[in-house]
Amino acid sequence: MGLTAEDVSCPLALAVWGLRTMLGYFLEGMTCAGMYTRTPAEGVVTEAVVDKWEFGQWQGVVAAPLHRASFEPHLVLLYGNSAQVMRLVTARLWSGGGRLTSSFAGRIDCADAVITTMKTGECQVILPCYGDRVFGQAQDDEMAFTIPATHFATIVEGLQGTHNGGVRYPVPKFLRYTGQYPASYQRMEALWENGEAPAEHNDPARMEK
Repeated sequence: MGLTAEDVSCPLALAVWGLRTMLGYFLEGMTCAGMYTRTPAEGVVTEAVVDKWEFGQWQGVVAAPLHRASFEPHLVLLYGNSAQVMRLVTARLWSGGGRLTSSFAGRIDCADAVITTMKTGECQVILPCYGDRVFGQAQDDEMAFTIPATHFATIVEGLQGTHNGGVRYPVPKFLRYTGQYPASYQRMEALWENGEAPAEHNDPARMEK
C-alpha cells in the first residue's frame, strides 16, 4: 500500500509527517486543548515533544505485510498482547542488556511508531492512541512494538536466545504450590490428623444426630 498527502485524512499525521506544512495553530496547542489538555498552553507542551519530520522530507509512505513486502523496510511494526510485546522487549535486550525506553502520550502514535523509531534507531514499545483505536481498529488487548532495520537480526537472535533460556510464549503457568482452601475445608485435615472416627455411611441414627 502506498500513500501520499492526498491519501491521508488525519490533519495531525499530515503535519508531523511533513506531508503538509507545519501550522502555528498546531504548535500553539489548539488541536490538543479541550480534548487532551486543559489549555492551549499545556497543549503546546504536548505538541512540542511529538517527533516530527521536516516538511517535504518524505514524499509518501509504502507499507506491506512483512511476508509480502517487495522492498527493504525502514522498520517493522508488530501488534500483539502485552505478553507478546514483553517477549520482543526481552529479545531486544538479549544482546546488550539494559532497558528499553519509550514514552507515551496516548495520541499521534504514528509518530511514535515510525518517526521516533527511525530517529533513534531503537526499538519502541507503542501504546496505541485514540485514533489508532477508532480508525485503525487497534483492540483493547493490543500494544505494539517497532523494530528498526538495524535491529532485525538482533531481534531474531534474541528471540532464539531467550527461548532457549526459558522465556516462552504462551507464558507457562507456575503450578508448584499447594492450593489454599476455606477454614472449614482445612478442619477436615485436622480431624483426620486427630484420628476422628470415620462417618458411618447410611446410618439413619447417625444422620438424625
